[in-house]
Amino acid sequence: METPALAERRRCALMVSDPAGELVSLLSPNLIYVHATGLVHSRDQLVEFLNTRIRYHDVQRRALQIVEAVDVAWMTGFMRFSGQRPQTGEAVDACSFVSQVWERDAGLWTLRLFQSTKVESSLWDGAEL
Repeated sequence: METPALAERRRCALMVSDPAGELVSLLSPNLIYVHATGLVHSRDQLVEFLNTRIRYHDVQRRALQIVEAVDVAWMTGFMRFSGQRPQTGEAVDACSFVSQVWERDAGLWTLRLFQSTKVESSLWDGAEL
């Protein structure tokens, strides 16, 4: 059975390899996704954003803390990503501190809430793995 930690690891990999496909199975239909820029997306809006506005090359997590209850888990930790904006070719590289809520329904973990705040990359460098 997949744990919230494995679901998050899979989500990060799918943001790079399959943002329009299998990733959707990890996103709650009721998802609220808040980017570090303040942009707020629903699940469908996030999928559209991933298909048209950014292509991730790498998504990593560090210092991930997880608390799991019966059918809910919350996580905090650093996330670093690199990518490119398809429209302009602009490179994107950022580091954030992220808070997440995952919920389990019928044995499957889905991301229900994602809140990201941009931080200095020196915090990433100093965070424990």
